[in-house]
Parts: sequence; C-alpha cells; structure tokens
Amino acid sequence: MNRLLASALLTGALTVSPAALAADAVATILGADGSPIGEATATQGPNGVLMTIRVGGLEPGARGMHLHRVGTCADHGSFTASQGHIAPDGKPHGFLNPDGHHAGDLPNLMVGDDGTAHVELFNTFV
Repeated sequence: MNRLLASALLTGALTVSPAALAADAVATILGADGSPIGEATATQGPNGVLMTIRVGGLEPGARGMHLHRVGTCADHGSFTASQGHIAPDGKPHGFLNPDGHHAGDLPNLMVGDDGTAHVELFNTFV
C-alpha cells in the first residue's frame, strides 16, 4: 500500500499526490502534535477517487478538508512543503463557492461529541 497520505492533519487538510492514486493508498492521520489519530484510504475508481476517513481524539464540530498538490505534511501547520491546493482550473477555494471550487475541496468532516468521525466520500474532480 502506498503511504502517500502519511502525515495528514485534519485541523487543516488531507494531502494526496494525484499521480499516486492509481491504486489504493492507506495512510495514518496525525494530529497537530504528530501523534496518530486515525486512518485514511483512497481508491481510484473509473470516474474519481473514493476516500474513507476514520479519526478520533478531535474536538467536536465541523473540520474543513481539502487536498494539496504534493503528498506531504512534513512541516505540520504551515503546509509549505505540500504546496497549494489541487486547483488546476483556477477555481476559487470553498466546496460550496458559487463560482466553483478547487478540484481538491472536500465536504466538511463532522466530528461527533465523542471526538470521532467516519466518512466515506467520492471526489470526481481529482
């Protein structure tokens, strides 16, 4: 399994290398302090990417998610190494933006009162 999502932070973003999604990718999701808080998988389908995310230990509420152009979060917090969001068509940021959205914008992750979340979503833009 490809570890391309190796250090994703749900406080800001999940990171996926678009070229690496030809097969299933599995990664550990790390919290802001670098400790594991969950797992993400990505599976390339014929018309998009199916993603499954399971996390725990988060504050309840909505968490924004999006995909960056480079598959690294080695610089926790600044995301400079992961470069910008996946946005080849120059659309603005925001999944529900009336002018369109980045190809890597995803719906919010809703974290329950127990600090856990599980979501399966399909993205046809990457």
